Amino acid sequence: MTKPFLQVRQDLLLTRSAGLRATLGQQLQPLKAPLACVDRGADALRWLQRKPLLAAAIAAAWVALKPGSALTRWGRLWNAWSAARRVLRWAQRG
Repeated sequence: MTKPFLQVRQDLLLTRSAGLRATLGQQLQPLKAPLACVDRGADALRWLQRKPLLAAAIAAAWVALKPGSALTRWGRLWNAWSAARRVLRWAQRG
């Protein structure tokens, strides 16, 4: 293969790539707001993960408000925490 042929091929591929990026950007536009919300939630979870004492204080206050339903609340909290950790791990692999 000659250099001019390779240069033309590279230019064609770059043009095609730019077109595909533009199309993908247009197709993903409706997801911009929901993804921004997910990003904010993930940021909030990371912030809370860096402050375990605050997380424990929030949990203690939650239980103190209604101790009768603490077991149900702990189960729901555990499920939410587990789901959030899975989402964070998935996002970090991303």
